[in-house]
Amino acid sequence: MIRRPPRSTLSSSSAASDVYKRQYQRRVRENVVQWKSSSEHSRMISFRHSFGVKPSVNDGVAYISDTDVVYPCGRTIVVHDTEQNHQRFLPGADTLSDIACMAISPSLKLAAIADKGTEHPSLAVFDLTTLKRRRHFSCADMLSQEYVSLSFSADSRLLLAQGGAPDFTLALWQWEKSRPVCVGRIAAGPEQPVLEASLCPYNSSVCCAVGEACCKFLRNVDGSWKPVGGLGRRDVDDCTSHCWLAGERCIVATAQGGLLLFESFEFRAELPQAEGGRASIQKLVPYKRGFLCATADGVVRVFDRSPERLEYFTQVHSVSPEAWSPSDQIVSLCVSPNNDNMLLSVNQGTTAQLLSLPFASFEYSKGQPLPFDHLGASLHSREVTGLDVCSGKPLIATSSTDRTVRLWDYLERTLVLCKEFSEDSLSVAIHPSSYFLLVGFSDKLRLLSVLMDELRPVREFAIKSCRCASFAAGGHVFAVAHNNNVQVYDTYSGALQYNMRGHSARVKSLFFAQRDHLLYSAGMDGGVHQWSTVDGTRSAEVGSVMKSCNYNTVIADSAGKVICAGHDNRLRVYVGTQIDMELETSSPITRLCLSKSERQLYAGCWDGKINVYIYPLTGEYEEHSLHTAPVTGLKMSIDDTMVFTSAADGSVDMFDVNDREARREKKEIQWFQEILVGRGELDEKAAAMKEAEGRVKALISQNEYTAKINAKVHEDSTKQMHTSFEAELAKERARYDYLVSEKNDMEMDFEEKLRHMEERRTTSMQELEATYETQLLKQGKELRRVLGEKEHDALKYEEQHEMLVEQHDRLLSDVQDDFEVRISEQDKVIEHLGDDGEEQQQVLETMRVMIEQDCDLEILNTKLGFDKRLEREKENLLLLKGDNGLVKKKNIQLQKQFDEQEARIRAVTDRAEELESKLEIAKRSIVGLQSENKEREVAIAEKEKRIYELKKKNQELEKFKFVLDYKIKELRKQIEPKEFEIQGMKETVTEMDAELDRYNKINQALDLDNCSLQSKLEATQKQCVRQRAEISEAANATKKFRADLEETVPVSYTHLRAHETVLDLVCRLLLEKKKNNRIR
Repeated sequence: MIRRPPRSTLSSSSAASDVYKRQYQRRVRENVVQWKSSSEHSRMISFRHSFGVKPSVNDGVAYISDTDVVYPCGRTIVVHDTEQNHQRFLPGADTLSDIACMAISPSLKLAAIADKGTEHPSLAVFDLTTLKRRRHFSCADMLSQEYVSLSFSADSRLLLAQGGAPDFTLALWQWEKSRPVCVGRIAAGPEQPVLEASLCPYNSSVCCAVGEACCKFLRNVDGSWKPVGGLGRRDVDDCTSHCWLAGERCIVATAQGGLLLFESFEFRAELPQAEGGRASIQKLVPYKRGFLCATADGVVRVFDRSPERLEYFTQVHSVSPEAWSPSDQIVSLCVSPNNDNMLLSVNQGTTAQLLSLPFASFEYSKGQPLPFDHLGASLHSREVTGLDVCSGKPLIATSSTDRTVRLWDYLERTLVLCKEFSEDSLSVAIHPSSYFLLVGFSDKLRLLSVLMDELRPVREFAIKSCRCASFAAGGHVFAVAHNNNVQVYDTYSGALQYNMRGHSARVKSLFFAQRDHLLYSAGMDGGVHQWSTVDGTRSAEVGSVMKSCNYNTVIADSAGKVICAGHDNRLRVYVGTQIDMELETSSPITRLCLSKSERQLYAGCWDGKINVYIYPLTGEYEEHSLHTAPVTGLKMSIDDTMVFTSAADGSVDMFDVNDREARREKKEIQWFQEILVGRGELDEKAAAMKEAEGRVKALISQNEYTAKINAKVHEDSTKQMHTSFEAELAKERARYDYLVSEKNDMEMDFEEKLRHMEERRTTSMQELEATYETQLLKQGKELRRVLGEKEHDALKYEEQHEMLVEQHDRLLSDVQDDFEVRISEQDKVIEHLGDDGEEQQQVLETMRVMIEQDCDLEILNTKLGFDKRLEREKENLLLLKGDNGLVKKKNIQLQKQFDEQEARIRAVTDRAEELESKLEIAKRSIVGLQSENKEREVAIAEKEKRIYELKKKNQELEKFKFVLDYKIKELRKQIEPKEFEIQGMKETVTEMDAELDRYNKINQALDLDNCSLQSKLEATQKQCVRQRAEISEAANATKKFRADLEETVPVSYTHLRAHETVLDLVCRLLLEKKKNNRIR
């Protein structure tokens, strides 16, 4: 896009010579001619790569193949190849104001983008194969300031667009013709926004829309949205997302963490509560046989079909990214086409991070946070405050308010190093050798050493909130802006060489020139000064002070011309202290960069655009829109082939320079290959190497020992297998011999059976041949007899035919003679009748003409009367159309009556055409119609009176309605405190329910304890009864024993008598014991 500024002012310095003017004009002509002769003059720079993701886009990330991912960055759409780390951009997308939402077609070949921030937001459809824009259209009737959701139909021919506030219009487009199919407002009011809408993949005329207190299924019926299905009697919750599944199923997520299942647009069930609580669900996407849901606490839950018949889906996995912050938010979620990977877009502030995770890792997560992989590289999450390019290595350095400093390789398009600090980094400058970084923090300015995998502080300077720092091209010194002073330090010793004072406000830009002998500075005081780095003095012959402008940036060319820009939308070129050229810009310029060949001037603007000017300046420039926030960094590579930009939206972008002359002059650059490594790191690596060598030796010896043991084990197992194999082989051989013998026996039996079957077949064939021969002989005799009868009948029929022909000829001649006589008589009668018919025809023609004239006059009069009455009725009908609902019903009846009158008029006109021979009947019908019309006029007058009465009643009803509205407002004011009380009572009821549940759980536990104690008590009681029985038995036995003993005591016995008595006692006891055992 080539633009000319609205106004340009050129003025020549009085001190400039004619020779300088001629050289200047010649350079301008040469650069313009080279630029116009180039085949790529329409695009001086082209997008190459971008490190950034726009977070505020609905459905802002999607797979279009297993390796390609589409996501928004700034004002354009990026197609990122994850295998080759290559990016493509949709041309023309940067012309949109600001991307609001996007959608990918089911065929993965189309992308729809909606913008916002304009009076009438527009839609654009791109072909992802050719990267061309197919359509760009908008709806002028919509009041919505943006679109919030887009969705393609299953055949990709229809596009559903959900508008935002204030009317939340839902539009269905036939995008190939840029024609709306159905447009209508679906939200109840601005306080109940609609968040998402999508078309049903099985029925393109039905869509689902969800939002706050909104869950609707709508069908397109003759260009309007009609509700279908729904929640039934269930209350509507705040819904956040939804997705379609197979079998006309739809899952709707609520802000309370619920999942609602719909089948055929009817509510079926609420899925069981997910594990780990009911956090608000942000996004739903389909996956294989189920779906994925992302919650507000950073958990991604995987649901699959449940094996239980009563349950539809159940949670099978749940994962969450590492280092999740409460301020993070999952804004988009998608699944690859082969269902192998999922991709999250996590909003961490100004930009979003793209995190990828293969589904195979779910099996090993066990509910623990998983290490998600960054897509491409880890990005800045806040505003990028500084950018600088290294001349010795293909590196760019960036600083950001996310407290990180990053190094990027712009040839490989990868992140080399990232270091996080405890404070925000406000500026950055990289040494030409890439070994040092100068970073400004809110408390100090630090010089960092760039090691292999670390940024190590080397020196600190007491400069707070340094937002401008720059190394000299040689790297021996660096300059920093300390408030309104410019200080120059020695890089290697850290000593302050010069403290330059001349600005009255904060310095915002520094630039080294003339082989580092000169330093230019620009500040908020409107001053542009030139300093000498040799003695630290300021030159009074260069620069000026313009208090009406706060300068943002300053640069200089090799001829000593100073180029600066500020907040007043002016680009100025100084020669000495005089303004040589002044150009007006559409937006304030924040950064300037001049190519090494001094053929192009690059300007970064406050609105995020990059303007490319031909240098020396002619007023023409090329505009590129990618960033959505002010440009904070603008640098160029050492070989003039690439341009790098950074902005406050957190993105870092790279551009290729399409300059044919630069390509011709390009030389291969020898980059520095050396890196810095700390002594401690080397010692640690040496110790680690020694330890690793010891481990390797131990592993080798261990492996040799295990190999010998394994060889012995394998040898034993081989022998065992060999013996078992020989035994099995012998068994198989015996079995084979047995099968061979059986096979031979079966072959012999089969041959015997085959021989018998062949004999039976031959005998049966002979019998059949004999029977068929006898039958053929009989049929031959019958055939000869039938042929003889046929010949006899043919002769008989020929004789009869000749007789009939003779009779027919005689009858035909008689009939012809009779009819000739009759025809002659009829000819005479016809001549006589023809003469009479001509006379009657003339009489009838005169009568027909007279009748037609009379009918035409009467029909014309009737038509004029009816036309006048019809016009009066139409006027009455137009007046009656503005009445209320009740009067409209009466008007419909009157309209029907008017239609009936028109029908009767048509019948009269048709009937008049048929009244050529029935004039009297026509007159009677006309008189009847006239009388009927008079009656209808009377009826119309009565109905007009009725309408007037209804209008009066309507006015009275409106007055009554006003009184009722006032009473309703008063009642609402009385109801609101009651609702608060009810809400408080509901909360107390919920608390009491929770307490009741706790008491129920305690009661259940007590019931279980009571049951166990009762069982123990019953067992104890049974044991007590058993022990009491045993005690009573023992007491009875003791009593018997005492009785027996007392019987034996009084006997005076000798030792023989005592022995017998004791034996009797023992025998009696043994007998009783046996009886007791038998009883038991």
